[in-house]
Amino acid sequence: MLLLSAIIRTVVIIIALWGFGTVTGSGISIADITLKFESPDPMDRGSALGREGKMKLENKVALITGASRVIGKAIARFFAREGHLLALNYNKFRTDIEKADLHKEMLGLSAQRVLLVQADVASAVELSRMVDEVVTKFGRIDILINNAGILPRTEFLESIEEDWDRTFDTNLKSVYFLSQLVAKHMIVQKSGKIINIASQS
Repeated sequence: MLLLSAIIRTVVIIIALWGFGTVTGSGISIADITLKFESPDPMDRGSALGREGKMKLENKVALITGASRVIGKAIARFFAREGHLLALNYNKFRTDIEKADLHKEMLGLSAQRVLLVQADVASAVELSRMVDEVVTKFGRIDILINNAGILPRTEFLESIEEDWDRTFDTNLKSVYFLSQLVAKHMIVQKSGKIINIASQS
């Protein structure tokens, strides 16, 4: 119980410090996850979003991590329907057919262009390569969605240091450093949104 409490306090402190962090002079905050709707009530059937299901986000470049699995794929489908240019990160597909099907599905849902980019988000080197690849392809990154995450199935008393490191590198370190890499481009663009997705534990 003491260990769990210490872990929770540490994570809360990190999140608290993180949430107040704004890139100096840029106006871009890691905690800024606002999406601009055409109506104050997006579910209002009388609003443009309610009638057409559209947000004012078309023609944006969206980078989504962990896009090959359930939540990431659902997010990708939404942005594809909005007509975005998609950069979909994955670590590995089960089959080449699964990879091809995802690409085909996104284009079929109205995505303008789709880039499937392989990278292990736990690696800072691969994160840098991924961002370079996306910017080379699309020229910018307007939206970053940090969605990738893992949940080791190891029992608490059987877990080892490697499990701990892998989990934190994937679920926490990757979010920090990928946001840092992308924010540098957003500062130059003078615009951008970073959305961090987490689960309860």
